[in-house]
Amino acid sequence: MPLITVKMSGIFLNQYISFLISAFVLIGLSWLIKIFFSKISPAKVSQYLRRGQIFTTLGVSLTHGMNDTQNAMGVITASLFAGGFLSEFKIPLWVIFSCGIFMALGTLYGGHRVIRTVGRKIYRVQPIHGFSTEFCSSILIFLKSLGGIPLSTTQVVTAGVMGAGGVERKALVNWKKVIEIFFTWIFTIPGAAIISGILFFLFKLFI
Repeated sequence: MPLITVKMSGIFLNQYISFLISAFVLIGLSWLIKIFFSKISPAKVSQYLRRGQIFTTLGVSLTHGMNDTQNAMGVITASLFAGGFLSEFKIPLWVIFSCGIFMALGTLYGGHRVIRTVGRKIYRVQPIHGFSTEFCSSILIFLKSLGGIPLSTTQVVTAGVMGAGGVERKALVNWKKVIEIFFTWIFTIPGAAIISGILFFLFKLFI
């Protein structure tokens, strides 16, 4: 199988992998808590998990930059190279710096709505769900980034929340919202491809 086919298939499989891994991580974590922390109150366990989320959140933040910004850097550098602004296909330092800054600003000012949807509208996320999702998401994104496989951090984390919530209590998951997100994912990739093709045709026609 060609390498490009393997990498492109990752775009469609990442969400399902994240869903399954988060479900298994939650099951394993619940099992460990019952064995080793059975004498500790649930509130205390949640407090420990919240502290653990400091590290899992850092992991997601790090891997987010490893993958999502790489996509933007590649597109910008390819455009500069194709336009003759670069003599070789090498990502300039200012492109790296700019992508990092703008991704951070976008997350800071536009990420609240995504956070509310993922944390409340799919399933009322508790520390155990957040820890499981962030743990598996950071590892998955890290491994995919090393393999050069593109993905969406938002989609991976969202699928992880679905897996962690669904394996515990299916009835509490807002499946209507899940279906809405699922169809959004389906139409995003072909929609972007169609729009890009139309714009390319127009530019080639008039320029």
